[in-house]
Amino acid sequence: MENENLFGFSPKPIETISTKDIDKVNVNEAHIRSVSQYQEKYPTDIPYSELFGRKIDQDDLIDTENSPFDFFEPSANELDSFEDADSSLPLLKLPKIRDEKERLRKKRADSDKYDEVSEQDQTAEAIKSLNLDDDFLERLSNLKDGVLNQNRNSVGIGMFYQSRIGTDGLDALDTFILPALDINYYLGLSHHLYGHLNFINLLNGTVSGYGMSLYGRGAGGNIESVSALGEAMIGYKYKTEKSYFVGEIGTVPQPSVVPEIPYTWRLEYGTKFENASFNIAYVNKSVKDSMLSRIGDEYNYVEKGVDENGTETLTSKTGIRGGITKAGFEIGLKYGLNGEIFAGNVNYYDVSGWNTLPNKEIALTLLYLRVLDLPAFKSFMIGPIFLYDNYTFSSGYFTVGDDLIGNGGYFSPKNFLLIGLYYDMAQIFNSKVFWKLKGNFGYMRFTSGKDIFDKTATDEVISGYGYDIKAFIGYKIDASVQLLGGIGYQSSGPFQSLFLGLTAIYYFGENKSNEIGDLFYSNTLGDMAK
Repeated sequence: MENENLFGFSPKPIETISTKDIDKVNVNEAHIRSVSQYQEKYPTDIPYSELFGRKIDQDDLIDTENSPFDFFEPSANELDSFEDADSSLPLLKLPKIRDEKERLRKKRADSDKYDEVSEQDQTAEAIKSLNLDDDFLERLSNLKDGVLNQNRNSVGIGMFYQSRIGTDGLDALDTFILPALDINYYLGLSHHLYGHLNFINLLNGTVSGYGMSLYGRGAGGNIESVSALGEAMIGYKYKTEKSYFVGEIGTVPQPSVVPEIPYTWRLEYGTKFENASFNIAYVNKSVKDSMLSRIGDEYNYVEKGVDENGTETLTSKTGIRGGITKAGFEIGLKYGLNGEIFAGNVNYYDVSGWNTLPNKEIALTLLYLRVLDLPAFKSFMIGPIFLYDNYTFSSGYFTVGDDLIGNGGYFSPKNFLLIGLYYDMAQIFNSKVFWKLKGNFGYMRFTSGKDIFDKTATDEVISGYGYDIKAFIGYKIDASVQLLGGIGYQSSGPFQSLFLGLTAIYYFGENKSNEIGDLFYSNTLGDMAK
């Protein structure tokens, strides 16, 4: 089964400042104070007044009731599209703004002359006391860095290696990508253009011994390795405060073996309600399980004929098949409240390739997560997961029928069932280093369906424990350059795979904050980390 991240979770803020606690005066005062005060603490070549926006004119005061997100960058009206705004304001673990009584109480304690101050002056001084809350101002300043950083143009270069353990020439596959190139370009805060270009080498070995005796003339593996393949994708994302749209188009690694180029694409729409979100996508994805499914492969067969003398002839020939893609719909629903997340995904695909038997897949995932408020962690989510996956028939074999239509060479179990524990945790260790760990483990059971071209084959039931673990780390070399690394291992019964990768990202302009989301700037590691 193709290992995908089905949920791009970002936990809801555990403690937020509600819109009703914000008025035009204290927000704008806090903004102005943070600009002046923290320029002294954190000097930079870019003046804070330019980085955070101009001083707010009286005519431009923020309408916090209708546009509560504008105060992050008052000069940018599009800021209501901030993508992580899951709640009234996306301020993670900020102290709540003191209400008026608490401010007055603090003022009373700080001033022996409080009783001599008029009621009007008391209120004004109480509001100004917000600006003395250094913790609030520092976190507000850091949050602004994060908002700006998430919309910073960048380029990246990296390498990636993935190995699928299997039989040489059949389902074994080593994928090596060098270089992996990434680009991200933002137009305002609502428009994001991105793309990648990967140069790929594939190695699957040669069929021999048991593999040859098992699959006979239908065995693949005539192509042992392929070098310098190019894989490209370009995408566009438009986002508002509550909705987003994604459009992508790309190819499988080229030149592929099959004569018809399989294209890939993704069209996705998502929207938020109060505590829920919904997304639907129409996709066509490359199946990466083997050389046969990835770009196609060759197989040997014997053609019978009759020569001019009427004598029967046997001619050895080579056929081409594979290049598997699966097209269909992915539908997701998520509901979160008070540190709890309930989520579900349903995916349906038509699976096809060149000279391979068509197939269908349906998959269901249900998940409950508890978001734990642990001070040392940026996020910590854990909970039970239920996963079900089913294919119409097994196409994991490499034989070819009498009509020269073959299997696809990809993991396609019947009634795959996993009941286990899902976890996702991350920590910003300091201003330069962050790490992230995610995956699942549990009990699994599935039927490895028989080869439909082998009349003697039977189904095999496989059960036991499976697991999937991925670890990532990010390190800021300086304000513009960041290194990202990742490693992971997956085991599903007799099927195992591992990956490791490294990416260097260059940001145009100062990259002030250290964010877990920086992982998504890498196409090779980002897909694994989502």
